[in-house]
Amino acid sequence: MIAPSNNDNDCELQEFFKVIWLDDQVGKNEEALELQSKLQSSLFHCSVLIAFEDAKECEEYLRQYDDDEKIVWIVSRNLGQTCIPNVHDLLAISVIYVYRFDKKVHEVWARQYKKILAVTYDVTELFPKLSLHGRMQDRLLCSFSDFTADEQSSTKLNVEFMYSQLIVDILMQITPLSTDQKQFIEMCKNEYRNDKCALSRIDEFVLKYEPKYASWWYTCDSFVYRLLNKAFRLKDIDMLFLFRFFIRDLYEQLQELSYSGEPENVLRVYRGQSLKPDEFERLNSSIGGFISLNSFISTSRHRTLAEVYAGPTGVLFEIECHSLHLSSKEATKRPFGDISSMSSFGDTEAEVLFMPGSVFRLDDIKSDNSNISVIKLILIANDATNYPLKQLHQYMQNHLLHEENNWAKLIGLGTLLKEMGKRDKAGQYYRKLLDFSSEKENVTDYVRHAMDMHDNEEPNDEQLNCFLKELVKFRQNFPENDRNIINCQQYAIGIRALSNFSSSGTR
Repeated sequence: MIAPSNNDNDCELQEFFKVIWLDDQVGKNEEALELQSKLQSSLFHCSVLIAFEDAKECEEYLRQYDDDEKIVWIVSRNLGQTCIPNVHDLLAISVIYVYRFDKKVHEVWARQYKKILAVTYDVTELFPKLSLHGRMQDRLLCSFSDFTADEQSSTKLNVEFMYSQLIVDILMQITPLSTDQKQFIEMCKNEYRNDKCALSRIDEFVLKYEPKYASWWYTCDSFVYRLLNKAFRLKDIDMLFLFRFFIRDLYEQLQELSYSGEPENVLRVYRGQSLKPDEFERLNSSIGGFISLNSFISTSRHRTLAEVYAGPTGVLFEIECHSLHLSSKEATKRPFGDISSMSSFGDTEAEVLFMPGSVFRLDDIKSDNSNISVIKLILIANDATNYPLKQLHQYMQNHLLHEENNWAKLIGLGTLLKEMGKRDKAGQYYRKLLDFSSEKENVTDYVRHAMDMHDNEEPNDEQLNCFLKELVKFRQNFPENDRNIINCQQYAIGIRALSNFSSSGTR
């Protein structure tokens, strides 16, 4: 085995995508060395290349991986016919490329193995296929939340479902600060700190980005969709908070497209995707229920293209959108639209994009003639009469988004995070209230919510001192004798004194 190499670009955020290369000439001749060098330099983001010259050692290495790994296997020269049958069915192997084979001789036997995507003799054919596969995998990674009305089911799943519905609503309504873009760019550059190509792309974004180009930036091969979709999958609230300007721009484009497009009685779109076995089982047991996909969802009007994206081991989502959906007021909060005219791909993919938190009824799962599992979804609006969370969703919106200002929205975000059990994050976003101090002079809400973080707990000196320091910084924006600030400081000082009094044992 040749020591693994990776480009170490954004591995803290990206999932590793491993490329295993088997070639009995690895490191032995100029051609193999050149191929190895090109593979290492051209691999897509955060991928790892591991090269083998011994077939048995390679097979043993492949067998050690968990089923949910994503491995691209390149088999060179005459090793394919003997090795591929032995490990083809391992779930960890996503696709296989056969290289340095005569197509006419080897395509016949290769057809019996569905994971073999290409047989090629020319290296110039191999690299574009690898690059495309990497981009496809990046865009197809997506998590979902499912809702069940069964009282015996996990409450945690239903809370997660509601979270996916509300988080985007709140983020989009918090107006960006002048410092947000700088923090956003710093965050992106940190994630791609060792990738010169990505850093150059980020600089281009700084110079050229405008809201009207949101769809173009989302669809082009860049840091934008990688970071944004991964942030949604991980529920990385800090990254999503900095992305909110971009989420808002995409939302407004989709809203405009949903109004300007020609109404269709039924719009049917498709999405190919890999699913882990446990995810498929969750869906299979949720037929008749509701699911919410937790990031922006790219689909295509062309089924054949979606099947290519699904690959040999994926599933196909078939999504129905009825024209009645567009007439719903609630639907405007989760618009969708054909972005082909704005996409970096142009019309080739006939791409229809859905907002995060779009709700679908899981109608059916069946296998088609090509033995691929087809998961049929029907888009519904959050105010649909058959949506069981309609009243709860409306209540939560009214509870968290009851006032039209940044102050109230940040309180709503902190409250939502607190309800999700993320107390540290809730406190962090309550403290951001001080960044929006110019909007509202009454800061009692900040202290009240900050102190509420420690209900059933004794606030310690460190926490109280932190509140006091923030209030001192905050009061610089107001007159020295502002009663609201003075009252808040006295409140925190009083709590600290009471805490010290109690801890001393004095009664």
